[in-house]
Amino acid sequence: MTSTTTQRTALSNAVRAAEPHARFHDLLAAEWIKLWSLRSVSWALGISALAVIAINISSAVADYNNWPTYNEGIRALFVPIWAMRDAFTAGACMVLILATGSIGALTLVGEYSTGQIRTTFAAVPARRSVVAAKMAVVSAVMLGYGTVVAGTSFGVTQALLSGRGIGLSLDHPGALRAVAASALLARCAHSSGWASAPSSGTPRPLS
Repeated sequence: MTSTTTQRTALSNAVRAAEPHARFHDLLAAEWIKLWSLRSVSWALGISALAVIAINISSAVADYNNWPTYNEGIRALFVPIWAMRDAFTAGACMVLILATGSIGALTLVGEYSTGQIRTTFAAVPARRSVVAAKMAVVSAVMLGYGTVVAGTSFGVTQALLSGRGIGLSLDHPGALRAVAASALLARCAHSSGWASAPSSGTPRPLS
């Protein structure tokens, strides 16, 4: 009995040794597929992007309509302070932070809730590599998402304000940095979702 068990263990170890190890770009491809297999991720990205842009456009429209009633003090400060604020309002930033944080948590919770995480770690025991690949994929997606949302918000709001001659161009001092900072906000905020997921009841992988 002991001899048979030993032989089976040796055979199993030999098979594992013969199997090619997963390369990091394979892990990236797998994490990319798993991310978009969650339909809620696509919906969350799309709806939150529309919400953020709509909030900023609403602020720009309000300033466009109210411009004739603004006094000289407000007009003197409008470019670039108020014009920049219309492109990146506080309300839109809060929606962006909450949305990307939730999506960050969802990428972990979704895999745990389906039990797919056990399959992942069974196929790739190198957990640090799996987590690094997941972080790289989600970070890239969030950076792209933030860039699209920030760029669109800036472009649309400033185009509206240009009707009053108070819009900013991207080459205005500080404008490009503001767009880049807003894009990075999405990248940084999703990490808070990762940090909060285990403490909010997400089970940890078992050995």
